[in-house]
Amino acid sequence: MKKLLSILCCAVILLSVSSCTKQYVNPVVAVILGVAFAHENISLLQLGGLLVILVSVLLINWEKYRRVRKTEKSGSPKEAAVVDC
Repeated sequence: MKKLLSILCCAVILLSVSSCTKQYVNPVVAVILGVAFAHENISLLQLGGLLVILVSVLLINWEKYRRVRKTEKSGSPKEAAVVDC
């Protein structure tokens, strides 16, 4: 039952959100599911590592996010559709 629930949660996330959101949500969901259902222990070092991963993804995609916002403000939907996270 636990495996089915985790597969279902991942499927919902994969099908319902954009690829940008998956980059941030996937590590957090994996840790939460591991702690909740597999009774894994999580240390402060692991939480720090999770934070490093999330900040790294943010920094890697920062320029892309700025570009998307700039094209959205300029009102050009064609250019905004081309830029993907």
